[in-house]
Amino acid sequence: MSGGASDEALETLLYDGASWDLALEGARGEGSRPPFDTVDVSRLPGARIVALARFEHEGATIVAGCAAGPSDRFAPGLEAVLFDRATGLAWSSLAIVPRDVAIEREGALARSYERRTVGRSDRGEVVLEQLLAFDGRDLDLVLCSAACVGPRCGEVSLVVRGELPEPPPPNVAVRALFYAAEHPAPVLGAAGAVLLAVVALVLWRRPSPRP
Repeated sequence: MSGGASDEALETLLYDGASWDLALEGARGEGSRPPFDTVDVSRLPGARIVALARFEHEGATIVAGCAAGPSDRFAPGLEAVLFDRATGLAWSSLAIVPRDVAIEREGALARSYERRTVGRSDRGEVVLEQLLAFDGRDLDLVLCSAACVGPRCGEVSLVVRGELPEPPPPNVAVRALFYAAEHPAPVLGAAGAVLLAVVALVLWRRPSPRP
């Protein structure tokens, strides 16, 4: 993710990871670090807030933060669900209900996923930048968002510094679930065969009726 911030803008370290950092570009004014418990991530199983920052400047508000959690249930394709849930938290943190919202950019990179959402509100332009990557010895999932409402929000961006690790492979249960979704016919056929075998076994073991 790249930024086009002017010389007046700041670059703030948002997330300090094991092998990579995440900077927030385009923030102006005096920033603050709200307590982590001001953002509720209890609807995301195992998630915890690991970074949070807020900026106010000339009518613009920026709220940025990162949540981390176990990656054992993640598989490619689930990033959109996580981005959607984090988007709701971002709008709540800004206390806005945006309109004309559109995903301007979304995609999978070699070692991360990103999304940029734009829209409007009664306070002006709305921009949301999001990044999903992995970090640490256990390759925890890290999802970071930077939401801005007001003037010059187009200059706000998230910038990775360092080397992102390779994403972890999905576990067996997740792989099986995705295989079933992508190949319904053989899975249903195998399930049917197992069901018939169970029924046959039950009938075979049932005592024969006496005359």
